[in-house]
Amino acid sequence: MLKLATILLVGLVMFFNTSVVSAQGVTPSLITGKKIGEIAVSDRLDIELHSEFMVARNENDTVLNWYNLGFSGGGEFNRVGGNFGNFGLDVPWDQRDEFYPSFTRINDVPAVSFNGKNFLKSNIQAEAGTVGNNDFALELWVYNEKPNENEVILAWQSKDGKQSSAALTWPTKLVGSNKWHHLVVNVHSENEEWYLDGEKILTKDRELRIEPGHRMVLGGESEFNPSFTGSLAVVRLHRNPMSEEAIEHNYQGGVMLGTTLHPNIDPYVSRNDAFQYDAWSDDNPDDYFVAESDHFRFRISKERINQMSAGERNAFYARIPEMLDLAELSYKTYAEIHALRLPIVSTLPQYRGDGIKYKIVIFASDGSNWATLNGNIGFGYPAQGAGHINPHELVHATQMHTGGGLQGNYWEAHANWPQTYFGLYQTVPPALLLRDSMLFEATGRNYYHARLMMQHLAETPEYGPMFISKLWYDGNGEYPWIIFQRVDPDPSTSLGYEWARMVQRNVTWDYTIYGDNPNLYVQDATRDMDEMLRYGRVLLEEIPYEPDWYRPPKEMAPQQTGWNIVPLEFDSRQVKVELSGYINPERGSDWYAGFVAVDNDGKPRYSDIISTGETLTFDLLDNEVELYMTIAAIPSKVMAIDMTGDVRSPEQEQFVYKVRFEGAKPVDLLYKHYQELASRVSGRRHPNGGGFVASTATVDSTAYVGPNAIVLGRSKVLGNARVEDYAVVNNGTVRDNAVVSGRAIVTGNAIVQDNARVDGYARVWQNAVVKDNAQIYEHATHGDNKTASGNVTIKGVSSNYGNATGTAMLDGHYAKGNEITKGKWFSWSWGTGQNAGEIDAEFNGLYLQMTFEKDHPWMAWDDFGLTWGYLVNGAKASNGVLTLNGKDQFVELQKDVVNHQNLTLILNVKWHGGDNQHLFEFGRSEDNRMYLTPSNEDGVAEFVLINGNIVERLTADRPLAIDEWERVIIQFAGNTAKLFIGNDLVSANDSLKISALDRRGGVNYLGRGYGEDTHFHGEIDTFEVYKLALPIDEPWVERINKPFQLGIVPVGAEQNVSVGVVKKEGVPMAGTVQINYGDGWKEMTATQTTGNIVVYTYKWLVEEAGKIEYEIRATDFIGSPENTVIITGSFRAI
Repeated sequence: MLKLATILLVGLVMFFNTSVVSAQGVTPSLITGKKIGEIAVSDRLDIELHSEFMVARNENDTVLNWYNLGFSGGGEFNRVGGNFGNFGLDVPWDQRDEFYPSFTRINDVPAVSFNGKNFLKSNIQAEAGTVGNNDFALELWVYNEKPNENEVILAWQSKDGKQSSAALTWPTKLVGSNKWHHLVVNVHSENEEWYLDGEKILTKDRELRIEPGHRMVLGGESEFNPSFTGSLAVVRLHRNPMSEEAIEHNYQGGVMLGTTLHPNIDPYVSRNDAFQYDAWSDDNPDDYFVAESDHFRFRISKERINQMSAGERNAFYARIPEMLDLAELSYKTYAEIHALRLPIVSTLPQYRGDGIKYKIVIFASDGSNWATLNGNIGFGYPAQGAGHINPHELVHATQMHTGGGLQGNYWEAHANWPQTYFGLYQTVPPALLLRDSMLFEATGRNYYHARLMMQHLAETPEYGPMFISKLWYDGNGEYPWIIFQRVDPDPSTSLGYEWARMVQRNVTWDYTIYGDNPNLYVQDATRDMDEMLRYGRVLLEEIPYEPDWYRPPKEMAPQQTGWNIVPLEFDSRQVKVELSGYINPERGSDWYAGFVAVDNDGKPRYSDIISTGETLTFDLLDNEVELYMTIAAIPSKVMAIDMTGDVRSPEQEQFVYKVRFEGAKPVDLLYKHYQELASRVSGRRHPNGGGFVASTATVDSTAYVGPNAIVLGRSKVLGNARVEDYAVVNNGTVRDNAVVSGRAIVTGNAIVQDNARVDGYARVWQNAVVKDNAQIYEHATHGDNKTASGNVTIKGVSSNYGNATGTAMLDGHYAKGNEITKGKWFSWSWGTGQNAGEIDAEFNGLYLQMTFEKDHPWMAWDDFGLTWGYLVNGAKASNGVLTLNGKDQFVELQKDVVNHQNLTLILNVKWHGGDNQHLFEFGRSEDNRMYLTPSNEDGVAEFVLINGNIVERLTADRPLAIDEWERVIIQFAGNTAKLFIGNDLVSANDSLKISALDRRGGVNYLGRGYGEDTHFHGEIDTFEVYKLALPIDEPWVERINKPFQLGIVPVGAEQNVSVGVVKKEGVPMAGTVQINYGDGWKEMTATQTTGNIVVYTYKWLVEEAGKIEYEIRATDFIGSPENTVIITGSFRAI
């Protein structure tokens, strides 16, 4: 690998009181009109190659890409400045050094050298003005010590290389020598004039005719017939024949004529924009400080310098040489290694082809960092504080020149990558990407860091670093991995295969690190071991009804391009994995997996890669002590993903895989980490529960610390608080009736109090507070000194750093600091914001809503949020109905669906009859569960709660009706439970012995019970879960305000009625509001909540003329007359 650490700056010139004034040139600039060009150009240069500029090569100095500085474009999205070499992708990767030319220096001149087998073909179709019998001139600087007879220097060929035209043969009068020679061929309609070193040597009938559609190829007659054994430094294609004076001028100027870069002056820049005027003007030179190097120019007004303090000025002047050194190092790296096109010629066609190159503007901003394109003249440039150059912003400038570009969220990831080749790491990816590994690549949470796939491909011989520029060049603002599938040079290894290989590297961070810290990535990944193990190592879960099969926790299932690293413990030196998953054909669900073994020295060894439906066997070596399975979700139907798009969109669907192992099983490294920490400190087993409590911690005797729980540091567990399962409290406080369970952690002086719950793998830290009935579930994080209160739920892989309260739901990959009081929130914003799919409205505690309208092959869709379930054994949700066969079909729900202090369940079902059926069953074991049967042993519907020896029942006086739709509601409010069937309260208990804590779920089924013979036979069209006790049969309305509507509505138009309903004080949520305008009662929609006032709306098409009267009623869920308030209104239809 080519490693760059430093570069000697050649030609650094600093001008303190004057600007650079070029000697008078011969060619006027197409930008300014001034004659500054050293090269004599005949009309325009369609092609201009010079070996001094943007000749990109590999570590063996094999030239793989050479950009055209002239007018002509190439590829689908490059209207100017095509290329030669196609980034090394025109031959198989292992033949590049054989068939691509070499970069050399001959007589102090950079050269592209051919050996008779090499070629460089372009993507540049000859312009219409040069094909057929049209005139043009070819100008070259060539070198060949021993030319062969009839060898061809260059030609034009068809796109497929099967036809060729206009082959330029080495002139017989030019014998071999150790000098560079200037060759010009003026091509006229009837003849050709050949000039060698300024002298005409031949006039002959025309032979050079370029066929339409043909593209120039260097090194031979075509890519299939190379023959040139010399070197090239310059290739120019002039649109018109050159005059003898022009030929003589260019010859006398020598090989390096035209390689001096000029100050880039924008003649349109406005004085009204002082900073832009500083950078792009050359007026009033005495008022400006100018510093230049070979490829860069920095200019700032002395007025701005004088506004600095004396110390700031001294530091500014001291920075200038370092700024230019770093700029030149960046230029060299980007051009030569990465094949990025530097902004030394314009992107605009009207300014291309004059042979003039310009110095890159280093823009002195107000201190902010950015980059943009000067749209007046078509040059990208970096902006940063005075006296600085930001290599990241310079990459942005090259992005504007390199091609059609990538999708927006990849600009930043790419801009942080090329400079790593000289040891500058402006971002270090591992920790952040481990935290978000399950998410789509370049999500807003990490898009500055999301370069690992670029780095993997760059370090994979089939691709190399220039391949990333190929994606940029041939994109059209597109998603890169769609472009990948179009331009992949090695189709034998698919995108999924390469992604899986990348994930394997991420186990030990097996990447090349430039600079002086080879452990940079490892150190970053392990700087927060809790975060690395909590998010970067996935503990798979057993599927309750599929023995030996595992899958990831719901929130850790990867999205497209997401990945998991799964730690394993092994009891055999031969291990196997069988890969399967939940398939959605519309998204082409697919996964790619492999093993990684790590030896005693931390060195990894990689297995082969398998995809869905395959089995992998892997033999471990005797010195290998760690084993991981790595897996990536790469569907066959790759879709572009918007960084701030709707989390519930098809693009962001999760891909849940299943695996079965032999010789190995998942291991909990997170808990082992805390066991290890506990083993290092003194402590005791807590009498109430038996868990470990460090001697520095305080735990009340009334508090519970379960046998596997751990309390460390100066933590406090007070009152009736509970630390259960494998949870950890480390320098945090849990008090009152709060519960921390699962593998959750409370740390960093955080407090969990009241009836709050922290479960799953959730993390509460950074002095945060969780109180009231707030819930932090799954892999969510809550921190930054903020408070979660009320009945808020934060789950998924959310990262919350704002205050959140009310009944809001934060799920998915939410990451922002909004002040939230209601609504549903799922995605990242920069600081604060609201994206597609996020709604800032009151949903009255709704937690899960399944209406079964969405037809999905395996997912029982949650219409409200992301608490979807699994359709099992062919259970089908379609057209608003879930159909279950009573034999083996059901829905597996998520663990947390009923884990609420108060709770309301609403179902609308049609039972087809049968014995011993459970409509649902939620719980954690046979001894801790609750279920509803449509007909018990006594032939009546019954809801049963079981906690150890305690059994409590809500028993109806009849069964559910057979083959009729019935609504079932179960409500928990404190110690009271009620069962409603239809509009009737059929059973109630106001002194439950089983608390909310004891009715938590873990294994939750809809459509079956725990027993194998308890499947429900029937249909369900609604299943809703609320984390509040809804006012099912309770008054909630204070009054209904006067409705608003159009007073007169034309027949055929819509009427829209809005009404404000005032809730009673203390009522947690509204009930039902309906309107009847003569066509029966219709449900109105809540559209706005302000304090206790909820605004409802309904609109319909008016079909008859006359006075239209309507009623609005607000009632409870079962329409109790005593809890109903009615108001009337009217309007006229004409």
